[in-house]
Amino acid sequence: MPNLADKSDTSQDEPLLACIPSGPGDARSQMTDIVNKETRSRMMSGICGRDTRPELLPRRALHARGFRYRLQVKPVSGRPNLVLPKHRVAIIVHG
Repeated sequence: MPNLADKSDTSQDEPLLACIPSGPGDARSQMTDIVNKETRSRMMSGICGRDTRPELLPRRALHARGFRYRLQVKPVSGRPNLVLPKHRVAIIVHG
């Protein structure tokens, strides 16, 4: 039985990264879509990035308590969902 701890010649070993796809252009990393192009387009058009339920809950709560805010402020780093300029607070809602 060979002793694996004394293995000094590693030049003949296969590289460990050979089985990992190199990027989006690699044929092994491409997945086939299970729906056709028209169905995928209809599905994706229904996804919105604004006014989602997780965003509306804190907006309604803040407004009811008298806080005034701005939505989706571009100049602020990270483009937060809510910005309270008077209090210098930015809120990012994940969801």
